[in-house]
This record gives sequence, structure tokens and C-alpha cells, in this order.
Amino acid sequence: MYADRVMVAGMKAASCISTLLYASDLGRQTSVFYLHRKKKTGCLSQARYVWEHTTKRPNTHTLPISCSKCNHIGSWKDAKKSNGKSLTVRCKARVEENGVSRTCSGQYEVAPRPPTTPVESPYIGRWLSYNAA
Repeated sequence: MYADRVMVAGMKAASCISTLLYASDLGRQTSVFYLHRKKKTGCLSQARYVWEHTTKRPNTHTLPISCSKCNHIGSWKDAKKSNGKSLTVRCKARVEENGVSRTCSGQYEVAPRPPTTPVESPYIGRWLSYNAA
């Protein structure tokens, strides 16, 4: 995608970064770093893009694979909308204790989102930019 748009078509990478983020097969579990050397000054500018989704990556943080209390995999309840503030995600797994079934009391604290700039998005999940230059 980058090679086609920037190297072949001659588009400026900075002007098509949002299209590249949303149209490519980039894994949404990792950050993307964009480095650009400014022709006039020779200075190197950088931007970091990270994906956020209300249930899959709240506040741009990846949830642990399993609950630390009951060890069930992928057992987190959907996170509430946090608007970037810290939040607690609770485990939804059923555990049996002394013959009684109950919901696990495990939880995970999601840190607040650092200051970011949203990249325009038509989707539920979105890319956010740190240190955009």
C-alpha cells in the first residue's frame, strides 16, 4: 500500500497517512511509527500511531490474555466507554468454589490514555497519533 501510493504514485506520505492506516493490513495490536526528514531543514520528524477500540484496546492499551485470578483466557467483559480516563475491566468467567458457581471477581485496571490526536476515522476503532509532527 505504501509503495503503491507513495513510491509509485508519488503522493506525499504525510497527506495519505490516514488512508494508509485504515486501508492496510497493519496489525492493530501494534503501534506504527512514521519518520519523515524535512527537506528544508534536514530535521527528522516522527509520529507514533496507535489503535484504540472500545472493547478490544480501551485507551490504546491491550488487555491481558487471561484473568490473573481465575486464569480463564479472553474472559474480560466489554469495557465501558472511558473517554480516555482510567477504567476497570472485570472478568466474566464462571468459577466454582465449594460446589457453588459464581462470577470471578478478577479485574484489570486500564490506565488513562496519554494525550493524543485522533486520525479521522469512519469506523468504531480508531487510530490515534502521539507526537504528530
